[in-house]
Amino acid sequence: MRIYDIINSTHTFESEAKAITAAQLQPGTSQSTSIFYPQRTTIESFDEFRYFTGVTEILSHTFRGCQALTSITLPNTLIDVNSAAFRDCSSLLSVTLPNMVESIGSNIFYDCSNLESLYIPASVKSTGSNMFRGCNKLHIVVDANNQNFSSLDGSFFNKSQTTLIEYTKADVQPEYT
Repeated sequence: MRIYDIINSTHTFESEAKAITAAQLQPGTSQSTSIFYPQRTTIESFDEFRYFTGVTEILSHTFRGCQALTSITLPNTLIDVNSAAFRDCSSLLSVTLPNMVESIGSNIFYDCSNLESLYIPASVKSTGSNMFRGCNKLHIVVDANNQNFSSLDGSFFNKSQTTLIEYTKADVQPEYT
């Protein structure tokens, strides 16, 4: 199957996309081999990312500063999303984490000011801090089968809802005691 390669404005084969590794996604400089240099600030949609099944983690800062990015479809093979992976993606609207994701890093969606919805699957076991700082429109939904976390009024809690992990301002400000 051929898919459109938004990075190079050409078509590529699904088998080529599967061969891409997390290291090749790392944000780069003109001397690096990153597939994101120098186009990273102009990427608007990356739904083809779902074909990158060789990627099991998104390294720190991979999509940081992709300010035009509004949508992305993550590969089902993804297990770890490291710190600040989507930081400063101010146009990003919605993300669904795949059902295999186990770890979410600190500052992952920091200052994604237009992010409106995030689904966190049952597979997530660990998270970092300040994951949603500056995400004032965000409504979080945690899968009811998640053994470690839950959501209430769009905010992020431990499973028993005795500890508020991240508060978002998207919903009416409830009182938590």
